[in-house]
Amino acid sequence: MFRRGRNRTRHWFRVGWSLMITGFVTVFLFSCEDEPTQIGLEFKNVLNQVHPVYTDTFSIFSSVETRDTLVTDHANFGILGDFVDPVFGRTRASFITQYRLSSPWEPGYNAEVDSMKIFFLNNGYYGNELTKQTINIYELLMDLDPDTTYYADFNATDSISEWPIGSATFIPTDSIIEVFLSKTYARRIIQDTADLHTQADFMKAFKGFYVNVSPLGNDGAFIRLNLLASETYIALYYHNDTHDNLKFLFYINSYAVRVNLFKHYYNEAPPATAIRYLDQGIEDTVIYAQGMGGVVSRLDIPGLAALRDSGDLIINSARLVFPLSKDDPAGAGLTHPDRIDVMVKNSKNQLLYIIDKKFAGDYYGGIFDDGTGTYSVNITRHLQDYIKGVHDYHTFYLVIPDQLYNPSRVVFNGRLHSNPLRLELLYTRN
Repeated sequence: MFRRGRNRTRHWFRVGWSLMITGFVTVFLFSCEDEPTQIGLEFKNVLNQVHPVYTDTFSIFSSVETRDTLVTDHANFGILGDFVDPVFGRTRASFITQYRLSSPWEPGYNAEVDSMKIFFLNNGYYGNELTKQTINIYELLMDLDPDTTYYADFNATDSISEWPIGSATFIPTDSIIEVFLSKTYARRIIQDTADLHTQADFMKAFKGFYVNVSPLGNDGAFIRLNLLASETYIALYYHNDTHDNLKFLFYINSYAVRVNLFKHYYNEAPPATAIRYLDQGIEDTVIYAQGMGGVVSRLDIPGLAALRDSGDLIINSARLVFPLSKDDPAGAGLTHPDRIDVMVKNSKNQLLYIIDKKFAGDYYGGIFDDGTGTYSVNITRHLQDYIKGVHDYHTFYLVIPDQLYNPSRVVFNGRLHSNPLRLELLYTRN
């Protein structure tokens, strides 16, 4: 989660599906305080209705996986930075972008460059706000196709200039990142006047930029640059035979190809605190989720299949509860995410939102509850459709939302922990 001020903690509050179910839950909470986790606890028969049943004893087996692919083109924000995490190791974020003429341009007779700058509007940061980093702008030497799908692991470094055409230092709280570009590069633009009349000709000659930061030894931060803001632009300052102090602008707009690039180096985390069993399918006492195409946690609940086979059920309420791990070595040094998501995978290995995310609104949840130290995600409609045989998605994936821009990471308790994640389920037999 990028910071633009102090985070405000929001508390989770949810209402049952109907007043009748609310009545059932109220009766249950006051009548079953001694043993709330036993399977088969029933309510007193109310108004001759069928007895709802509550349980939170389903075993949820987990494992941690690296995310296979993440589409990162058409990015409105460029994520930039170098960050070292005690659990997730090093992550580097860079991006590539085209830029375009603001209008057809004729520099005039004997036009000469005075300077050229690129300005980025900073939209927020994540990490150590005092981190000093160096931004580097390279000339991109390859064509970018707006109809091509680009992924976070796309390799652009084979087709860039040998040296940066501009560099500058910044700290994450800087509102504008300003970089002088090389006069040599600028002179090529102003001298190739035949390429300045149409976008197609210009972009054929000047393909864009690759933007990264120099590696850091430790710590670090990410910044989020608003690429489509009017405050983000390239300015070429020049003069000609008839005028001094002239300026021409180039913009990164919605027609320009923009791709975020992420690299994760999990082996750079200290062995004592690093993720264990990554991509090994082995269970641990903790589970993890990380943004920017990082890791997800797979959650398998074998008992759901038996529940579906046991007869026709009505799922009154179902939610997954994730307790934050107190064993996270990052401690309070990093903010946890605003939200989490629970997703499923289709046959093409693509992550999909569950129906509760699409239609349940705020009832879906996924928001941190500071009072309990947990996140809760409602999966009621998804589980009801599973019971009815509408779909067969019973393996879930814990994911950081907004992967394209969100660098947040989180550590939760797994099944083997003394305070494990759980499925809280209230159902009724027909």
